[in-house]
Amino acid sequence: MSTIKYSKPKNVVAIGNSVVDYLYEPNETVAYNPTGNAILADEFLSTLPNYLPEGTLKAAPRSGDNILILKEVFEEAASAYLDALSVPTLKGISAIEYIFGKASLAAGGSLANTVSAIACSKRNGLPIANINFLTVLDEGEAGPVFKTSMSDGVVIGPIKGECLKVHVVPHQGDRIMVASPSRDNSTDFYNVAPHIADAVNADTDVVMIEGYLAYGPHFQAIADATLEAIIAANMERAESGLGPIQLVIAAAAQRICENDTFRAFFARAVQTTNVTVHANTGEFRRLVNRDTEWRANYDSANGNPFTGMDGSLLETTKRAAPGYRAAKTAANKDAINTAITIAKGTDYNLQFVITDGGNPGYVVSKFGYSTYVPPEMDTAKIVNKVGAGDAFMGGYWAAQLAGFFEVQSMQGGNLFAQSAMMQQDARLSPDMSFGKYEGPLSLLARHGVIQALPKPAKTPKLEA
Repeated sequence: MSTIKYSKPKNVVAIGNSVVDYLYEPNETVAYNPTGNAILADEFLSTLPNYLPEGTLKAAPRSGDNILILKEVFEEAASAYLDALSVPTLKGISAIEYIFGKASLAAGGSLANTVSAIACSKRNGLPIANINFLTVLDEGEAGPVFKTSMSDGVVIGPIKGECLKVHVVPHQGDRIMVASPSRDNSTDFYNVAPHIADAVNADTDVVMIEGYLAYGPHFQAIADATLEAIIAANMERAESGLGPIQLVIAAAAQRICENDTFRAFFARAVQTTNVTVHANTGEFRRLVNRDTEWRANYDSANGNPFTGMDGSLLETTKRAAPGYRAAKTAANKDAINTAITIAKGTDYNLQFVITDGGNPGYVVSKFGYSTYVPPEMDTAKIVNKVGAGDAFMGGYWAAQLAGFFEVQSMQGGNLFAQSAMMQQDARLSPDMSFGKYEGPLSLLARHGVIQALPKPAKTPKLEA
């Protein structure tokens, strides 16, 4: 992709899931540590398979990779664990809360952080985009708090009873998403599909959608409604001499990219409009269905050298393991070649923006691929990796929508991701400023990634 130069801010619609994560108000009369108990949390997670229904953790490519567990089931597991330790009655505090502490309001799944970064970014006092986030709002406490945390008028959508909530807990280098509502309350209730046609129209330039929705049976309706709205809008845009809408897909998890419904949505999308897919290498390989067994083959040949490792120790060991990086790179290149073939098979522009942690990332299209090396980062400064991918996407599109080039967008994505990992909150502060820039976009100016006006930068040579 060369450049994006617009004479006026683009109109962006992001289609998200309902507000997620708990906004806890613990009983202040109860002695309670709002940060939880790290020792109990580590021990509980290390023995988690013993307390969950058999096979629960086998639903994901790797143990703990975005498993969606009903809150009730996880609460039962946590309670059983505390009972085994003879922990006294919790007096109104849930077992999850007792072990993991007070959760912060995250809201909206993976797109909330991306939308926030774009909505708060300004140049010369003006927004870089007109953005609406279509999501289901909780009519209770969480919804209004989330809505006021965004810029005015950004969050739109239906207001319903207690929305889908997810408590994110770490597990074996990844995370488990413990979901409510209860067994008896279907996620169909949180369907935003009927509202999509009103949000997406001929004036819409960019539509964003998150793969997190694939966890609910309502995703098919949302996916269909999104593509139908884009097709109708593209017909009107063509009559006005405008190009197709840019559909931006956030893959969100490896498990999602193996989901048949999500893959079918992707296959239809690339024959409908211009598409950009954001994913990490594991999600990318699974989406294009290429070489997903390389890790199992490597472990088998090398005696599974990473057993029992987690966090920074796991990442450090991977970097030093003989042949590991070469095997993963070969798997990535195999997937890249498949993606290039897919991109050549559509009349629209298809692009994959692929991240790989601290390793070089890729941008893939029908013309080949470019490689981008992220800046060095002190891993000792990492506080929380959850939300790094969302932040990367926010940085990438903040630069794109502000009129900059691919190289600045990739640099911006990496800076956003690194900044997000150095704090507990996955969102970057809207109060930052530097020169002519406000909000998270100012981070790029502070680091010299962008200047006052967009200008061409040397783009890495495309490799076929």
